[in-house]
Amino acid sequence: MKKAQLLNPKSYLPTPRTAVLCLVLASAGLLHGAPPAPTITFSTDRPSAVYACGEETTVTLRINDAQGGLLKTGTVSFTVDDFGTNRLAVQKLTLARDNPFVWRGTLHHPGFLRCRAALDGQKLVKPVVYGIAFDPCGIRLGSGGPPPDFDAYWRGEIARLDREVPLDARVTRLASACTAATEVSRVSFATFNGKRVYGFLSVPADRSRGPFPVRVTVPWAGPGAHAPEARPDDDRVITLVINIHDFEPGPDAATQRRKYDEQNRRYADDVAGIKLRSAYENHRYAGYTDRTTYFYHDPLLGIRRAVLWVLERPEADRTRVGYFGRSQGGGMGMMLTALTPVFSRALFCQPAMADMLAGRVGRRAGWPMLMERARPEDRAAVAVTAAYYDAGHFASRVQCECRVLIGFADEACPPPSVYAAYNELRGPKTILHDVGVPHSNPPSYLQNQAWILELPTQATPKKVTP
Repeated sequence: MKKAQLLNPKSYLPTPRTAVLCLVLASAGLLHGAPPAPTITFSTDRPSAVYACGEETTVTLRINDAQGGLLKTGTVSFTVDDFGTNRLAVQKLTLARDNPFVWRGTLHHPGFLRCRAALDGQKLVKPVVYGIAFDPCGIRLGSGGPPPDFDAYWRGEIARLDREVPLDARVTRLASACTAATEVSRVSFATFNGKRVYGFLSVPADRSRGPFPVRVTVPWAGPGAHAPEARPDDDRVITLVINIHDFEPGPDAATQRRKYDEQNRRYADDVAGIKLRSAYENHRYAGYTDRTTYFYHDPLLGIRRAVLWVLERPEADRTRVGYFGRSQGGGMGMMLTALTPVFSRALFCQPAMADMLAGRVGRRAGWPMLMERARPEDRAAVAVTAAYYDAGHFASRVQCECRVLIGFADEACPPPSVYAAYNELRGPKTILHDVGVPHSNPPSYLQNQAWILELPTQATPKKVTP
């Protein structure tokens, strides 16, 4: 796949540098002795996959056999919807007749079409999803906007934490991760309800070369980081990696997963009756009927004070502070950068927790899809909670320059939800389209991480305010 396109927010029509639209998603690692699987490929008549409302898109679906020729046996289930309740096509294709297959259609309002193809009876070939945008800069949040007391609530919670819970910063040198160039420590900070947030701090060993730019990240959903990130520029940058979980990380991936599973078991009773795919998700819905008891409340505020603690260190350059995060880390990043206006730049990759009330306008919400998973009797209360944790509601309060990465085939963080949040950003911003890319760790994410600290040193540090 060619390099994805950076989109100017004022112009979403095609440019000569647009990304290649065709993506092949095939199962490469098959069972021992099994023949190579067929591949499913989507393409359209416009490489950008971006259209104006009312413009017709021409979508071509091809199913290739292991030798690269067109597969002529079997059937394919083909559907088109708008990442929501509006279905435009539901067809059963016969490959002997319908390969390749061409479909034409449009949207008359800002949004995305989602094309999906599944090879019937072929468990080794995953269904392929493909997204097509129509006037995406016109997509708006399903909620219509944040609650009237949104800012007052979060200001009050920040003040209450500072008033009721001492920071209690704990720093322990992690000798096994230290090098001649970098000093690494385990760090943790107190938050509400006797909980703590835990992470790793890496600081260049030669402090005489400071002050150093600061890089902050929150991991994507799952067990979290069990060790610090190792990077080529560790001798020039301070890095804070901090988890949302209330347990000390590490020392290895297996132990981290055990601790994570134990945490989820603690919430088993709290989430009984919620539509979960597995207990792996328990914590994401814990306390979801109240904005103050919801699981993310305590770690969000704890991580905020951790960032401010790092910036108080004499070796930290408060004029160059960057954030990067993917999925959960992207959504948490929008929240954190809004509540902590100390960041210079931020990179949000496939951000989760966006457009949480998208169901009100017939669209799918971003992960963790609180409303879609909620118990029927909880939905009214959950809608209130969701409004205070919608990354899109925080986005309009983010002050730094931002770059957003979006996967057009992302079903966990659907592209309409990402664009709805992106459109709320008020400062300098760009969006990078990963056409045909599902929820993943795309190459564009790593390629853009250096950007967050590519800033000239400013003369005056930023003022830190709630």
